[in-house]
Amino acid sequence: MFDLLEEYEYIHPRDFKHEQPKVNIIILGDLLGSDAFTKKTKSVLTNAMIKNRHMGICFAVLVQSIRAVPKNIRLNCSVFQLASFKNEKVILEDMYEEVSNVMGVNEFEELYHHATDKPFIASLIIDTTSGKRFLSDLDSELFIDHADKKILPNK
Repeated sequence: MFDLLEEYEYIHPRDFKHEQPKVNIIILGDLLGSDAFTKKTKSVLTNAMIKNRHMGICFAVLVQSIRAVPKNIRLNCSVFQLASFKNEKVILEDMYEEVSNVMGVNEFEELYHHATDKPFIASLIIDTTSGKRFLSDLDSELFIDHADKKILPNK
């Protein structure tokens, strides 16, 4: 304890300016054919992915099939990014479960098409951190006007 006091020059804790903790981002791609998502309860990777918020780690898992990721990991995901896929029917069916409480399947498909209909790197982002937010790329939030059955961007 005295070492800590000396290290911080005996400053009172309320006057000590804490530096924001660093967050490490780990990007995992092409893991579906590997043993990364093993069913063993002692899996270090699975444990880290579930408890990542407490460890200062952010994982980005790049997959072509969300169902291939174990459910306990999927339930801890808070942001999903859907790019344009040739097998969009499978992708949309897999992801619809995440948004089924806020919109119908046709609305979800329309939202996806609206967001991914641009050339190059267009995507639909689903943010579930506080409710459900839908974004076209990172620059505009999307809303569904149920009266006019239109998708409205809000920049």
